[in-house]
Amino acid sequence: MPSARTRSMPAPPRAFTNVAPAEEVHPEVGRGRTLLSIFRAQPRQLPMRIEIMERHPLGSQAFVPLVSEHGLMPFLVVVGPPDPESAECDTSKLRAFITDGRQGVNYAPGTWRHALLALDRVCDFLIVDRGGDLPN
Repeated sequence: MPSARTRSMPAPPRAFTNVAPAEEVHPEVGRGRTLLSIFRAQPRQLPMRIEIMERHPLGSQAFVPLVSEHGLMPFLVVVGPPDPESAECDTSKLRAFITDGRQGVNYAPGTWRHALLALDRVCDFLIVDRGGDLPN
């Protein structure tokens, strides 16, 4: 019998979204579902200018770094409070934290934050997020 041969395939796409949906219903915001996704963050050069902040008002969002063959992958977390008058992000009060690569982050609903910021090399994350009919 001939033997099977294997070969390496190219790297997969950067994101795999909605890989394990779970339904949920909240009377005040309608039907929603839990999304599990994998996101690949590209390393950023520091110093960098923070230009865009985002938030998800209807659900929390958790990011858990996945260990790679390179070991732990510290990443940068940037958060800011809402401005009391406009509800937009108060950029004068932004705070940045460097994780140790073992810590995940769970942002409460409505938390202003920057997108994932890998530091030294590409870093994969498991993301637990909310999806649904209303924009989040």
